[in-house]
Amino acid sequence: MHHASITVAPDRSAQVTIAGQSTEHPDLGSAMTQLTLWARETSADVAVAISDGTTLRSLTIASTGQVLAGPPGSSSPTASPDDRSAQSAESAQPAKPQTEPAAKPRSHPHILEEPEADVPTQPLAAPQSPPDTAPADAGAPAPDSQADPAHPPDDEGPAYPIGTPFSGPAAPPPTSTPRRIDRVPSGDSARAPSPAEADRTPARSTNGTASGPTSSERGSDPHRAMTRRAAAHRSASARRKRSSARLTVPSIVLIALLVLAAVLFFLPNFIGTPTPEDSAPAQNSQAPTRAPLTQAEATTPVPGFTSDAAWETTVPQNASVTATSRGVLVVDGDEVTIIDPSDGSERFQESYDGAVTFAADTTVDGQPALVWQHDSTVQALLDGESRPIEYELTPEARLSSAGTAVLIRDGNALSTLGEDGLVTVPTPAPGSTPMALDGEELISSPFNGPLSRTDIDTGEETEVELEQPGEGLEIKEWKSAGHGLAISVWGDPGASTNSGHRLQLVVHSLDDGAVASINEVSSADIGDAAWTRGQGYSLASIGPYLYDLDTGLLVLDGTDSGMQFGEPRGDLVPGTMEGQPVIAAGLLSDAPTAYSTNADLLAVTDDARFAITRTGADRITAYPAG
Repeated sequence: MHHASITVAPDRSAQVTIAGQSTEHPDLGSAMTQLTLWARETSADVAVAISDGTTLRSLTIASTGQVLAGPPGSSSPTASPDDRSAQSAESAQPAKPQTEPAAKPRSHPHILEEPEADVPTQPLAAPQSPPDTAPADAGAPAPDSQADPAHPPDDEGPAYPIGTPFSGPAAPPPTSTPRRIDRVPSGDSARAPSPAEADRTPARSTNGTASGPTSSERGSDPHRAMTRRAAAHRSASARRKRSSARLTVPSIVLIALLVLAAVLFFLPNFIGTPTPEDSAPAQNSQAPTRAPLTQAEATTPVPGFTSDAAWETTVPQNASVTATSRGVLVVDGDEVTIIDPSDGSERFQESYDGAVTFAADTTVDGQPALVWQHDSTVQALLDGESRPIEYELTPEARLSSAGTAVLIRDGNALSTLGEDGLVTVPTPAPGSTPMALDGEELISSPFNGPLSRTDIDTGEETEVELEQPGEGLEIKEWKSAGHGLAISVWGDPGASTNSGHRLQLVVHSLDDGAVASINEVSSADIGDAAWTRGQGYSLASIGPYLYDLDTGLLVLDGTDSGMQFGEPRGDLVPGTMEGQPVIAAGLLSDAPTAYSTNADLLAVTDDARFAITRTGADRITAYPAG
């Protein structure tokens, strides 16, 4: 059985997290539709946890697409997700998902009780309660003896959100433009015939016959009749000549093409050609050519790391576990333990009344730190320290780790974390949306640009005009900004991110607004996908595309191989290839490979010395680099 989480924001938009990947949806119905399709395509049940910031609800989507109220094991069907998903979310009762203790956990996402409403989620690997220790009202499901071996059951517990960016500037409402309608003129507005046309066109009588000279006129004035016949003959000859000399449409088009070809052929001789010094650098417009992604069987649990454990530690079976490059966080009920990833020792432990709702590797006053939030309290554990710095926020405050430092938004007020407490950040101009905090600079922008970099100490503002990726293209959506890059979707004026149009995923440099890379994509691939920065901030993924965060270049396109990337762990990227779990390695080399493995990779340390995995319901294992 798969597990998924849906986080409903105050604006009723929803984020779905399943199989290590997150997608954005306009409403809860759209999110439920995606999970229903997932259940049908994988022929596996999906346990869904829905949170709206105050309550946690549970329901189950059967492999047939039927929605059942309650956790796995409940049998009461609900309406289809398209028309009754919201009702299902409100009526479902919260319950802890359960599983057998022997099953291996996987890092698919779930939500702890009472998460923040608008903070996207990050996977937390945890097993579910075994049947003999589960609460009596949870309704433990019986083992499914007919489970499909191609889709092993997922046995993990709830997860908590991890640091992700604020949403970018909202698109302005479309303006209606009057449609121009050309009508054929009638009545007095009809075009009057020219005198030449009047001469060439015989007059018509009221009964429809051509009117001409009467017999009495012809008899009485033969000279006038001969003159008219001669004039008519000359007019007919002229019409034939004009008719034979008239150009057809294909002829006009051919002539225009010939003229254009001649102009393009001779134009360089007159204006010259650009010199190498004047030419734009082509290496910034596309990624270097790389070999295609190949698939192979892994010989060790984690590619590039040995099979012998460097250290192991036990954790409670029902605990939720995640790991960053700075520490392993174990959440067991109201108790949080942070384990040193280098040796497995305990760095910090404390009990909280509320759930952990945010965690991220970031910096505080330029120093590397692990930051997490519970209720309205934020704590930052600096490298080398045993006690965290503590900050108190209001319940409405939201955190973002899109940049190199945490940005806190509380209404219209902005702040960040400092060693001595919260540091005030200047508010951008009205109409401009704050997106990230890179070092000492706030990154903000209105929807159509330009970007602004504001020094939070001096207030000095620098505008950054984004280079146009193509003639006639305009911004359709902002994906993210931070770590020196701005990521946005561009398209033709009539295109949209959910219309099936071809779009351009563009990465700009925040230094000068120059285009770092342009990738033609489909709205089906990136419309709902989020820009996910990996651990160690070396790689970033969005749908089937993988990028180098140092250069902004596209590293790998997984559309041809059927690869879907999860959150990168250093230089390794867990994901699925044609529906099977893999770990991609060697992505910056000439031989990228996707290794088939069932290892639940949680993190790779900053120095790439250890790969942290969850190897059982109650065990965390670190493998050293090979």
